[in-house]
Amino acid sequence: MKLSVPVIFTCCLLITVSAVVFWINRNSQPTIPNDWTAFVYHHGFGSANYLKKEGFTDYQQCRDYARTQSAKYENAPWECGGGCRFDSRRQGYVCEEMRNH
Repeated sequence: MKLSVPVIFTCCLLITVSAVVFWINRNSQPTIPNDWTAFVYHHGFGSANYLKKEGFTDYQQCRDYARTQSAKYENAPWECGGGCRFDSRRQGYVCEEMRNH
């Protein structure tokens, strides 16, 4: 039996769409940040003045450091950011994930 051109075209199109959806889904899996940065807002969240320390390998280390520094500044607010980078357009740090608990 001969397969008609529209049937072959439709099968190829479905296979291509399925492969693209699979590839997009595989690449959009959430990743766990591999480096953490501590931010301690010793003049409060409203000010742009904060203490920052980078290079923590996990959230627990970052949290412990931030809590210690926060206690030195009368329990100042703090956050730990995972996967942070400096954004020159915003003139500040942007992180993939932020936690403070």
